[in-house]
Amino acid sequence: MLARSVLVIALLALPLLGRVPPASASGGLSASTTGHGVRITLSVPQASYPRNALIQASIRVTNLSSHAIEYYPGSICGGNPEVEVTNNRGIVEYPPAIAGAPIPSCGPARLHYPQIRPGATKVWHSYAILGGAHLQAHISITQSQLYVYSPTVTAHLISAPPLVAALRVSPRVTLQITPPTTATGPLLYASWWGCKVSNGAEFGGGGIGWQEATGDILSPDWDRSCGTQREWHVVAGWVGQPVVVANVGPHVEP
Repeated sequence: MLARSVLVIALLALPLLGRVPPASASGGLSASTTGHGVRITLSVPQASYPRNALIQASIRVTNLSSHAIEYYPGSICGGNPEVEVTNNRGIVEYPPAIAGAPIPSCGPARLHYPQIRPGATKVWHSYAILGGAHLQAHISITQSQLYVYSPTVTAHLISAPPLVAALRVSPRVTLQITPPTTATGPLLYASWWGCKVSNGAEFGGGGIGWQEATGDILSPDWDRSCGTQREWHVVAGWVGQPVVVANVGPHVEP
């Protein structure tokens, strides 16, 4: 029988330390810095969020040099640029969205990389979970494999009602999440699964980043070659709301 657990992440806020940049005119947070010929700016639309909320941040990169700057494109192996979330002890809380996912193949090395032309600006929108209050963006550019980091912005984390979720393992594995009245936009989720095929080998899939759900009921996308369905791990929520984490199977996490 598959073991199961549902962890609704919506805890009381703890006292925060660190620098809190002044809120922008729209009430959000923004900070930028310049290095290695680029200016990188991290912006979040609000200064205050529920703890463990799913957010969407903006990363703006401007080429200040006189030549084109190449950067490594994001892939299933990791985003670039990317937002990193840390707690008050400096421990990285995000990424990943959910731990333990199988490591995917990143594919062959690229011969040509995307560019930002002189004077041009490129903007990315990146999801993150606020398991901590401190956010920092970075981009990896191909010249000497340099990383350029934004200053850290610190959000104010508050308590919020948990999402209502129901995990079922029979007759099939499903996770149904009730949208709160304040939810907007689609339900987003990240997940991975593991199974055993007829010859006894184990393999898994998923872990390719955030996806939009077609409704409020999620289920694992088992591969058709799966003989024994062993585990499924998923994190889900709406932007601005605390996320729900569900674990089914032998590697149930606390």
